[in-house]
Amino acid sequence: MAAKESSDIQPTNVELYHYFPISYEGLSIRLLSLLPGVFSSRVLVKLHELPFPAPPASPNIAYEALSYAWGSTDSLQKIYVEDDDAGSCYVLRVTSNLMEALRYLRFEDKPRVLWVDAVCVDQHNTVDRNYHVGRMAHIYPSATRVIIWLGRDSEESDVAIELLRPLKDKVLIDWATRTMMPSSPEPSEAHWADRSVSLPFDESQMFAIHHLLGRPWFERLWVWQEVRLATVAHIQCGNTTLEWESFRSAVMLLFSKSLPPCAPRGFAKRAETALWLCVRYGYESLNTLLEFTKESKCSDERDRVYALLSITEAREQDLDVRADYNKPYYEVYKDAVVKHAINWSDLELFSTIDPSRRFEGRASWVPDWSKPRLSACLWWLKRFAPTYAVPIHLDEDRLQVSGISVATINDVEEFAMPFSGSISWQQIISALRTIIMRFGMWDKLLQSNTYRKEFCKVISVGRFSEIIEPPTSRFPTLEQGAAALHRILTDPDAHLLPIEENFFSHAKPLWSCTNNYSAWHIATILLGCNTPTILRPKANSSLYTVVGEGYLSGMMNSEVLLGPLPESYEQVAILDDKRSRLWWVLIDRLTGRIFVEDPRLGELPASWERKRHEDERFFSWFVNKETGEEFTRGFDPRMTSKALKHAGVKLQDFVLI
Repeated sequence: MAAKESSDIQPTNVELYHYFPISYEGLSIRLLSLLPGVFSSRVLVKLHELPFPAPPASPNIAYEALSYAWGSTDSLQKIYVEDDDAGSCYVLRVTSNLMEALRYLRFEDKPRVLWVDAVCVDQHNTVDRNYHVGRMAHIYPSATRVIIWLGRDSEESDVAIELLRPLKDKVLIDWATRTMMPSSPEPSEAHWADRSVSLPFDESQMFAIHHLLGRPWFERLWVWQEVRLATVAHIQCGNTTLEWESFRSAVMLLFSKSLPPCAPRGFAKRAETALWLCVRYGYESLNTLLEFTKESKCSDERDRVYALLSITEAREQDLDVRADYNKPYYEVYKDAVVKHAINWSDLELFSTIDPSRRFEGRASWVPDWSKPRLSACLWWLKRFAPTYAVPIHLDEDRLQVSGISVATINDVEEFAMPFSGSISWQQIISALRTIIMRFGMWDKLLQSNTYRKEFCKVISVGRFSEIIEPPTSRFPTLEQGAAALHRILTDPDAHLLPIEENFFSHAKPLWSCTNNYSAWHIATILLGCNTPTILRPKANSSLYTVVGEGYLSGMMNSEVLLGPLPESYEQVAILDDKRSRLWWVLIDRLTGRIFVEDPRLGELPASWERKRHEDERFFSWFVNKETGEEFTRGFDPRMTSKALKHAGVKLQDFVLI
């Protein structure tokens, strides 16, 4: 009864609330007790300090965590924090969106214990923010439930949720392969798992789902961590709820099936954004997550790193990149790149550098993640046998790397388009024709199907069916892409199928290369980079600026370092069902044999041996018998700078500025 009465206390103090300090050394956190009350009454809360031990210990606390979009800070609302010691209430200002959520979440007859970042963290205290951001990777998975607040309900949102709710029972989903099969043996239900059959929704229903997927929560960066770490979660719109697992299945079905003609423009893009939130590939690389979240929104650009580290691979979580909101975001990004490069001997984050997105007057090798990149990454064209980098951070803005110069660039043409969900196939065809004419490739593409396939590899950034073994139906085959390109060149009235739109709309700027080393850019193979890197020499010096990654036909499989692959060999990705991830291997198309080691590397040095392990079909594990040093997950001791130099590769150092 006392708790119920407390929500009727009249504020006796209009002062702003001042947070009590908590024990950071004792690993405490604050939790919010949302005191009971009717919907329209003032929102009254209590804040408590509670011990919250680090894993593997589990906190003995039952609470729910809120995941929501903060919304505008223009018209802040008052909630009241009850202070038992002082016997009065204090004012805490929150956004209208949070105020609305608290009113809907509040019980009428009992308190509700929540973790809400805007209230449980002193947002004006940098030390407190730093501490709690470091704890969020434990706070969300320890919650009994994560509440995903999408905002006030409406007739349209209710329609959308009731359309999505039963879809989980229509199909059985294999999330590892992202395939579906009917859950019912009834022939009348088979259409749900048939990708070629359109969704059976009318225009108003499609718009209802479209608007639900367009709510601000789906645009927020921090939700990636909050929902991926959640043990149990549900979506809530007003008083209407939907279990997250039901939503995941529904989104998979929405994304996979053909869209009806009445689908609104941009529906496919919204479904894809929701799908990446729903798909669980375990912990992913920072590079991959930066690509997935490049259009997500955050109020502090430092969160481009801090919001993602907790859901990256274990090795990246160990980089000792700690939240520090006193650092400028350029320094945060540079710190992440340097520690990643030096600790893990790779330059993978160079692939996130966009030529049109960089820090003016600062190091060109530090990507500006605060702006969404315009071009797609070349992840699908990464090198099978990665090299091992030994970068040296010379001083504040200079990084020394090793590699080899392979070509120069004498012409550059921008070809950056949004995803197909926000651009028409007519615009894609027009852009393709324009770029082909400017580079003078029209006749050659007409005459040679082989050349058309190579062009399709570039323009699709590797998103073709054969890149995965067994081939995937998510992408067209190279032959289908080449046929579509031929239609574009020969038929003035050509059109693209939806799968072809996606194929042709991910390109980067195009480069025309020669072997004349006096040109204004050079293409290099840098040790530690999975793809070729374009550099620009600084006049009258031995310094270089980084332009970005590139696709070089005939040089994507370490040909410059190791010579050509056997003619029947191709690089493909095979699925690891246990981890729901892809591994790069070589396949001999003549025999079907899979190789996890590059046959061009020759014998393993006598000081090294292979270690037996459970994942030998995906990668080799090497151990140095003398030093105990280990190479795993695709890295090979025969691809270090020392080994390559011993094999006669003439490496040079590049000082990047």
